[in-house]
Amino acid sequence: MAKSKETKVKAFFAAEDENKERGNWSGQLDFILACLGYAVGLGNVWRFPYRTYENGGGAFLIPYACMLIFAGLPLFFMELSLGQYSSRGPIAIWDCAPLCRGIGIAQVIVSAIVGIYYNCIIAYCVFYMFSSLTTSLPWTGCDHWWNSELCRELFNELNVCGDLNVTGQASTSSDDYVCMGTEWLYAAGNDTLLAHKPISPAEEYWNNAVLKLTGKFELTSLDWQMAMCLLLSWFIVYLCMVKGIKSTGKAVYFTATFPYVVLLILLIRGLTLDGMEDGIKFYVTPRWEEIISFSVWKEAAAQIFFSLSVAWGGIQALASYNRFHNNCYRDTLIVVFGNCLTSIFAGFVVFSIIGYLAKSLNTSVENAVQSGFSLAFIAYPEALSQMPGAPGWSFLFFFMLLNLGLDTQFTIIETVMTAICDQWPSLRTKKPILLVGLCLVNYAVGLLCCTNIGYYLVQMMDDYAGGYSLVFLGILEVAAFSFIYGVRRLSDNIYTMIRYVPNYYWKGCWLVISPAILLLSMLYSFIAYTPPSYIDDHLSLQEVIAWLMVAFALSFIPLTAIYVIIFKTEGSLLQRLRTGVTPLPTWGPALEQHREEEKALFGTASIPDISQHVTNPVYDESESETGEEVEVVGV
Repeated sequence: MAKSKETKVKAFFAAEDENKERGNWSGQLDFILACLGYAVGLGNVWRFPYRTYENGGGAFLIPYACMLIFAGLPLFFMELSLGQYSSRGPIAIWDCAPLCRGIGIAQVIVSAIVGIYYNCIIAYCVFYMFSSLTTSLPWTGCDHWWNSELCRELFNELNVCGDLNVTGQASTSSDDYVCMGTEWLYAAGNDTLLAHKPISPAEEYWNNAVLKLTGKFELTSLDWQMAMCLLLSWFIVYLCMVKGIKSTGKAVYFTATFPYVVLLILLIRGLTLDGMEDGIKFYVTPRWEEIISFSVWKEAAAQIFFSLSVAWGGIQALASYNRFHNNCYRDTLIVVFGNCLTSIFAGFVVFSIIGYLAKSLNTSVENAVQSGFSLAFIAYPEALSQMPGAPGWSFLFFFMLLNLGLDTQFTIIETVMTAICDQWPSLRTKKPILLVGLCLVNYAVGLLCCTNIGYYLVQMMDDYAGGYSLVFLGILEVAAFSFIYGVRRLSDNIYTMIRYVPNYYWKGCWLVISPAILLLSMLYSFIAYTPPSYIDDHLSLQEVIAWLMVAFALSFIPLTAIYVIIFKTEGSLLQRLRTGVTPLPTWGPALEQHREEEKALFGTASIPDISQHVTNPVYDESESETGEEVEVVGV
């Protein structure tokens, strides 16, 4: 028994490759950290806290927890299990249903697009990180070349014009009013008044010094400083991935854990600041009346879906390098709940600092808080600039964002590389060359994001390619795995690996609840669709480009299905369709020893009933048919 436990401990940290041709993670902890780093990204810091505040405060955690249990957890377990069972990436995994292979191709294309703009966001972090290496942060004061006459340091409209009372007014949005002199003026549609709205130094630094925005969607210039930051970002990605999952698995020991150290340091510092209690109270105070709104539940589903990175293909890619009997059930629980707890924890970090900013400006937390890019690159830097030792805190914050982004970027690139190597196995021995090619191509395309229209492109790719496309792909993926491949087959696969029989909760979510949640979320998104604020008008050039990206990725789904029916099957149309949804003979575990093990369990039945093989699975330390130790997971 002691020897068995010692073997397990060693396997958790390091073990020999089981699949010599494909390779495996050096240890189980490598995979867990890689998955956690992939799921815990930049959105956990700048998207979740704002969505919580905007959708009911502390009450938002109720729909968030429901969506976690009934959508996020089942889908993550499904993807991880099939990737580990088959040792295949997001395209080759569709050997289980060749007609649906286009879903995997679309996921890889979306991941490639996301990889382009995601490293541009990392480049923003690098830019701010280097800008923090000074005694005085550049986004303080109004005497820099990028400042305009509208720049106001520590400007607070409420101090000058008093509280804004919009009762009975034409608009209830504070953005439609401008403080001029000592009174509020309604400025919606009045370009002259809006042009005189005061701007903070942090906002001008972001818009003028970093992004070089001109206000028009016209390509005019390339920012060489941002181009160099982007080059450095891709160079870091290459260095950390040059030896495949072996080097990535070691890099995540730092990149996946260091952000937690920084978050803890920032929280401790934030709790010592004046005004922090107002920010935290604003974050957690529940507004129960808002959780009856369908939009709040839709936002909770969207946050879970995007935070866990399901339907991107990355989870299958990472899991495909696991050993066959790795405990994917345990890993699912660790990663999913670890990701969600990180989001909640990050909210306390963000709002403690924002509460301090609001106190410094003598304004409300609601006026100080911003979302997305504005929270990370305007509100938070402005708050840090008011703290003693501001440059040090700023460097630490953006170094943390850099590590959060790199973890996700590693998996995005690994997803594309795994898909390519699965299709052309001879390239596995040339992965460093393939990686160089991918990095150079992505850098060349990403240079567009270093121009004066780069920020618009980043937002478009984030909202459309990384938004609408993924929801649609998620619906198709869960439908294909649940109804075409079949929940019973999936259950068999899981039992073969870890001796666990998925219960009615898992099957009910896979068959009904999870697909319904995704479908309702997508329908609501399209019904309530309005062009984002950065798009000039409906059906403008930006919007056309954005929807063309979505159409390009999704077009491979019907095109691949047509190709399979015409060129890869024979007989009548019905026979061709049946062949297209039948697993290929090569489908199954990658190694013959595990195929024999599965055959010993189920015989030759195409859809075996696994209930006869186990009645009450519990944790056990038994030996498999092949002599390997198999951990049996209890219900």
